[in-house]
Amino acid sequence: MEEPHAAWPLYEGVVTFSDKYFRDLFAQLCVQPADALENEQLEIKGWCNDERQLAEKVADAAVCLANANGGVVLVGIGEDLTHQKFSRCPHHVTPCWLVERVHDTTHPPVACEAIDLSGVLQDVTGRTDAHAYALIVQRKKCVSGHSNSKGISRIRVGKVCKPQFLAEDDRTGAVVPDLTVDDLSANSMGWAIREHHRRYKTSDSLLDAEAFLHQTGLVQNQNDGASPRVTLAALLLFGKEASIAAHVPYCETIVNLHGATTRLRKNLLDSVRDLILTDHSLLRSSCLSVPEETLREILVNAYIHRCWRTNAPVLISVDNERLEIANPGDLLPSLTVNSLLYCLPAYRNLLLADGVRIVGLADKIGAGINIIMNTVLRGGFDFPIFESSNNEFRVTVPLARSEEFREFVRRRTPSLSQLDELVVLRSLWARAEISFDDLNIALQRGEQSARKILQGMQDKHMIEPLGGTGYQLTATLRLDITRIFQVDQMDLFGAA
Repeated sequence: MEEPHAAWPLYEGVVTFSDKYFRDLFAQLCVQPADALENEQLEIKGWCNDERQLAEKVADAAVCLANANGGVVLVGIGEDLTHQKFSRCPHHVTPCWLVERVHDTTHPPVACEAIDLSGVLQDVTGRTDAHAYALIVQRKKCVSGHSNSKGISRIRVGKVCKPQFLAEDDRTGAVVPDLTVDDLSANSMGWAIREHHRRYKTSDSLLDAEAFLHQTGLVQNQNDGASPRVTLAALLLFGKEASIAAHVPYCETIVNLHGATTRLRKNLLDSVRDLILTDHSLLRSSCLSVPEETLREILVNAYIHRCWRTNAPVLISVDNERLEIANPGDLLPSLTVNSLLYCLPAYRNLLLADGVRIVGLADKIGAGINIIMNTVLRGGFDFPIFESSNNEFRVTVPLARSEEFREFVRRRTPSLSQLDELVVLRSLWARAEISFDDLNIALQRGEQSARKILQGMQDKHMIEPLGGTGYQLTATLRLDITRIFQVDQMDLFGAA
């Protein structure tokens, strides 16, 4: 059989239609199963159970093909070699209906056209009651690629549609077509340069915007002396609002503060500044008890680690009980929510992460979760909750806190410098007894290390074993925490 791309070649990403290609394809389908003929540019779908399912399946296939090199979704062909392989369409399907469903359920809408091939199919097979349609899908033209209605982005690799959430596939390092340095905000770059200089005490040579962009790798020089090429990371960090809206409209943060919603459609630096870097910023003013360092780390992590192929915003929600920040994109395959503290760092967006670090908004690589955990527990709050599912990563910080535990940690800071001990103490302060297995999960160190940590805390008379498999705070330490504010009162009366 003739290869699809030989029958309808790609001219600058545009798939051209060939009647001969489809006649040959139908002839092959008469004697071969559909799966045997599918390839990098061809996906074959049956009629499905109903119109909704059919629309979803076709749209998913369109996204998958568009993110690769384009291709064809052939609709109405069964998978086996029985008489049901070619059949009458059981739904109200037309070429216009197919295109509209794809446009409605893909983001950005996949460029495509649909063709009624029923006449061609009937000529080849002799079946007068058989219908078939072809959706011709064009290759993507947007930087981010396309996603389906659930925000999931896949790409065609051979005959398989694979997720595009790979650490080695740094989308933020891609060059944005037709973008120039003039599309970047001078104010944002100026602020970033000043922050970089303040934090790292660099020489004045980096106070020039062009030098800063080149030395940080956020733009790429061209050998012919043409204007430098601007990466997606540079656009996300410094883009003007009009440039963000035109090229990455999903660079958006939706903030719900006690029922009032605010939408920020700005570059990441301006968003962070508006949300947390001033005393009157949106998030700081709504979460006065949460340390600024905690807010910054959670928010910056949401921007750095989100999937920039997914057409969805970062979501922030604050009510009386909790703060939640959610970003598009599951954890990378090598990570789990129970191994984030001490895992090997993995970045979906390495250039963006490096840019944020150079600006000074993030600490060293791999320290974000550690900082979040440390600052939350030292603030007296319960453990932050990390969740990863359905193409979303969410961090939840309970806003109720123990003032006694916070004050105890503040006063004992010199002797409580290790996060491991802090994790154990906060776990046991909230509960009278905890099993070794639960403490092992909380510590994320592995069984051997966990036993060593717990033994060391026993030697310091901080905790004690209970019932053979559990642990509790020593009575003295629990009393110290409980009466931490009474110590000052007793000292005051003693002084009087």
